[in-house]
Order: sequence, then C-alpha cells, then structure tokens
Amino acid sequence: MAKTEYIPDDDDLYRRIPPDWYVEKEDRVSSAAFKDRETSVEWSKYCTPDKTVREYPNYHVAALQAKIPRTKNLEVKHNPSRHSYAHSLIIGEKPLSIARFLAQNCRFVLKSV
Repeated sequence: MAKTEYIPDDDDLYRRIPPDWYVEKEDRVSSAAFKDRETSVEWSKYCTPDKTVREYPNYHVAALQAKIPRTKNLEVKHNPSRHSYAHSLIIGEKPLSIARFLAQNCRFVLKSV
C-alpha cells in the first residue's frame, strides 16, 4: 500500500471533464462532474493536466484548489492507486447545491481541441 500524504489547501486537484460535462455555450463545467460521493481527482503535486487526460483524448481538465471542497465540509484525501500515485478523492455527500458550488469554483487548465 502506497504512503498517503496530506494535500495542502492551496494545491490543485485536477478533474477530468468528458464532453458531456462541458457546457459549451457557457464555457463552464457542469455540476455533474462533482456529484459522486467519492469524486476522483489527481493531485497537482504528482501530476500534470496532460497526464490527467493522457488516455482520454477528448476530455478537458479542470482544477480546483483543495480548500474549496473543505469549505463545504468535504474530505480531500490522497488515495494513491496502482495506476497513479497522484490519485485522490473528494469525499462526502454532494447535493446539487454543493456539486454546483464545486463546478463554479473550478477553472479549466486544459481544453481538448
């Protein structure tokens, strides 16, 4: 089992955004990107936006600072997998209002062409 670390508040979490979760006419991320109880992200300390989507050519990457979900009492946890040491989770119930808040507070760091 890989060693886990604390993710500092100012570090970015990268979320893959498939075409279905990109609201093109408003150039924003859909709240659907953050609805899962355990939302999978990549920690910027050990990953780049390009690596985040290396196997997903039509996906975008949005970044969210770790402190943002914590303001809503969500847990941000480093959770390395055998495929990615950067793998992390945003854990907690995310009703529409919280999923929308997370989507509104992230920013694109990579857009597919």
